[in-house]
Amino acid sequence: MKQVWTFLLLSIFFLSSQVQATPALLTYQGRILRSDGTPLQYHNVSFIFQITDPGGSCIIYQEQVSGYDMTHSKGLFDTAIGSGTRSFPASGVFSVLDSLKNGIPLSCQGGSSVTLPLHAGRLLRVSFWDGSGWKMLSPDSEIRTVPYAGFANGFTGLLAGDVSGTQSSVSVDKIKGVPVDLTGNSSGKVLAFDGTKFTPVTPASGSGGSGTVTSVAAGTGLLGGTISITGTLSVDVGTTTGKILQVGVGDKLPSVDGSNLTNLNASHISSGSLPTASLPAFTGDVTSSAGSNSLTLATVPITKGGTGATSQGAAINNLLPSQFGNNGLYLQSDGTNVSWAAPTLAADSVTSAKILDGAVGVADLNFAGSMTSNSGLIVRNGTQFFNKSCNDNEMLIWTTSNGWSCSPAPSGGGSGTVTSITAGTGLNGGSITTSGTISISSGGVTSTELAANSVITAKINDGAVTAAKLETVSGLTAGVYGSSTLIPSITVDNKGRVTAISTNSVTSLPSASGASGQYLKSNGTSWAGADIRFSDIKNSLGASAFNTNSCDANQTVKWSSLTDMFECQNIGSLDASAITGGTIASARLPAGASMWQDGGSSRIHYSAGNVGIGTATPETGLDVDQAMTLRKAYFEKVGDLGALSCGATNITGYATNIYTVTACASGTTTLNIPTITGWPAGSMSWNVTFFVTGQTASVFNISYNGATSSVYWDKNSTGGSGGASYSGFAVNSGTTSIISCLVMNSSGVKVYCGVAAQY
Repeated sequence: MKQVWTFLLLSIFFLSSQVQATPALLTYQGRILRSDGTPLQYHNVSFIFQITDPGGSCIIYQEQVSGYDMTHSKGLFDTAIGSGTRSFPASGVFSVLDSLKNGIPLSCQGGSSVTLPLHAGRLLRVSFWDGSGWKMLSPDSEIRTVPYAGFANGFTGLLAGDVSGTQSSVSVDKIKGVPVDLTGNSSGKVLAFDGTKFTPVTPASGSGGSGTVTSVAAGTGLLGGTISITGTLSVDVGTTTGKILQVGVGDKLPSVDGSNLTNLNASHISSGSLPTASLPAFTGDVTSSAGSNSLTLATVPITKGGTGATSQGAAINNLLPSQFGNNGLYLQSDGTNVSWAAPTLAADSVTSAKILDGAVGVADLNFAGSMTSNSGLIVRNGTQFFNKSCNDNEMLIWTTSNGWSCSPAPSGGGSGTVTSITAGTGLNGGSITTSGTISISSGGVTSTELAANSVITAKINDGAVTAAKLETVSGLTAGVYGSSTLIPSITVDNKGRVTAISTNSVTSLPSASGASGQYLKSNGTSWAGADIRFSDIKNSLGASAFNTNSCDANQTVKWSSLTDMFECQNIGSLDASAITGGTIASARLPAGASMWQDGGSSRIHYSAGNVGIGTATPETGLDVDQAMTLRKAYFEKVGDLGALSCGATNITGYATNIYTVTACASGTTTLNIPTITGWPAGSMSWNVTFFVTGQTASVFNISYNGATSSVYWDKNSTGGSGGASYSGFAVNSGTTSIISCLVMNSSGVKVYCGVAAQY
């Protein structure tokens, strides 16, 4: 069942941590009750606070306060607006106080803005979560006057009135409108009003300040006389009248006449004991005693109001008559004295409640006289029936005149024999003279009526109750009820019987209007065809779920669980792994970056120009002006290298012109480099360097000007007529060394003797 809530607003006021500080919070207090008066006491209440313009159409500020515990609160709450999670404005620095500023443009949730006049108020719209759904408090609360005092912290102008200057340098120029003239001001002077202004003056003598005591007189209790220059005042100590007692040695008072001491509090006597001679003569009753020093009294005689004894037993013997020989007697008073007497019972003084159950035996009963009332009397035992002895075949008879008496049994009584039983209507079995069985006839009872409510459902044969057996219900007419314009209304009693039928008219749907594919939409009074718009979709608060007119190019639409609305939000960082195809437009690249293109087969290429890393002016196709780690590289082949050998042993290659040295003998040997063929022609100069893994320096290095298509290695020159050898090439048996070479020219680096050299 939908819950209806009643809201009582107690107060709205700004909360500030100090008088001159800007209030950062808006304290909001109230009470939430159900329609039946029970309070909201949910343990996890959330509030959505929205501050709008006076018309309520522009949401200027919105936040949510979550996790508010209202257990045992009786519906009362006290929360602070400004302490929750702000959802609008979604970015930037914006406090609840900023939403109350007038005369400046304020953004509205949805994309528009508003500038309110200087004295415009605000509306506070509140929704809360009660554990089952969001509820909106209606109507909105009006903040009638924007609290401009909250903006005092931002004041930076000049001061006016009785003061002048700035806040950091204040000058008091007037006092209550009267000018202040500090001309001639010096230490010790005071401000005085001269009739037109306040000026510094020297205070008159005797009107205050310092001075000299000329005479001091000794008052009551003091000695020393009148002192006009110097002297000493002392206390008037003594034990006579008018003197002041002084505590002596041992913190004791001197001996004084006790009659002169009044208003003494005995509770202040905390130690010692009073001598007997110091105690007064006691008179009257002694009612109690307390303290560690108890008061002991002698035996008080009976004539003095005592017991004449010091023990309880002796006191009882002294106060009561002698108990000797009076065992079993009790004290009896005659109104003046008491004496021992035997217990006696008055006539009719023992009631039934005083007699122990089972204590009255047969011998205690006596029914010799007539009994006129014996109702409820039960005789449990004995051959004596109220002292009546009956003979055989006699019975006890009660008469009002004689009570109980013996009388012969009636002649019609006694035993006998049934000689014949005849079966009546509805019974089978015939006449029985000795023994037999009588049963109900299979045809049932025809002439004898059944008892009311004796036929139960189980006794009725299925289908036996026909329409003719049913009771006719008055007010019903047989027929068909309901049509395309009439809806039947049927009334059924608690037995499932139809007791009334009527019909209600229903208005048919309007004729189709508008374009095909439209839906019926009500304007509050009529239906018409219309398209479904985003504004038609409502949220749980009854407002439009799309609280935005349009989003910017850098925004997208998101649904907010906080407001149950779709809102615009900026598109944040995009994971590059989400881009799986297509081309990134140059407009999406950072400023100054050139465009990379997909060259097919998952290759990225740059069609022209140079690429620089660490330099903004690359001189070659790839210009790296910083440290570089090359883990795998693929280079263009520019020539063919014949078989290498170390000494007389050829070196096996596992890839084109990349050689594995495993067959050479251990130790130092000679690397034989053959002629290179397929060298590119041209006049460009080439520097060729051989590298062998494990060597600290290049194995072989020559320069070639590219005049011919082949080169002959010469270790010490740029040309030659044959191969070249490099002595001192060290290998270890069983290990692997890789031989490769690099060719460097002004265009970059190319592998000369390898297709897929890996470094």
